[in-house]
Amino acid sequence: MERRSDGDTHSVEAVTAIAGVRWYEVRDPGGTPFVYQQGTYAPGASDGVHRWNADLAMDAVGNMGVGYSVSNASVFPGVRYTGRLAADPLGTLPESEGIIVNGVGIQTNTSNHWGHYSSMNVDPSDDCTFWYVNQYYPASSTFGWRLRVGTFRFPNCVSTTSTPATGTGTGPSKLAPIGAVRGPVSIRFTLSGTEARPVTLELIDVAGRRIRTILASTLTGGEHQVQWDGANTAGDRVRPGVYHVRLRSGDERESQPVMLLD
Repeated sequence: MERRSDGDTHSVEAVTAIAGVRWYEVRDPGGTPFVYQQGTYAPGASDGVHRWNADLAMDAVGNMGVGYSVSNASVFPGVRYTGRLAADPLGTLPESEGIIVNGVGIQTNTSNHWGHYSSMNVDPSDDCTFWYVNQYYPASSTFGWRLRVGTFRFPNCVSTTSTPATGTGTGPSKLAPIGAVRGPVSIRFTLSGTEARPVTLELIDVAGRRIRTILASTLTGGEHQVQWDGANTAGDRVRPGVYHVRLRSGDERESQPVMLLD
């Protein structure tokens, strides 16, 4: 039977005056959900570093990736991650902690709370690659935070999808890599052949939902370029995170990940 899982996190006082990450794996969220496992991640008990503002996701084989903020009196606010393999002991996050970015400043305005920008997602192009977004400070200021995007994967994960992240699709038409961008997005693609046919470009979120039809037109073969303004169908700015641009041209399909920065 297919295993369906979801998860969640929140911050707790893991030990006296030290923040940690409380995490949960919930199974069968589409039917009768139950907590399959849970735990508190708190290396701060030994190193004195607070870990909070976390998010988690699970890959195709049940590995879990967890990202979070870190800080204490001697560690500037930065971004790190850890995780667990599906076969690791239940209730633990025993994989080595990784660093996405070390902060080099602090937030000096205490009236602004920390957060809103913690998002862990699994790339739908391979179901194995984790993308994590969180905030840090490149220099001390009242409100000068920045977002940093990090990516990692566990070596035991094997893709379950037919379209790898390199962009190799089901035909000779090609969609150029996009990567991490801020602001309007330039999308380049090459259509095979010379005949005119319907072409669509769509922005898809990690849940497979269409956020925007960027292009719906009839085009001939050759190189093309389209500008997307960063808005969804309703005209609102799309939130930072991982998405996919999907090209449809006749029977051909092509997809490329895009990381939208704040």
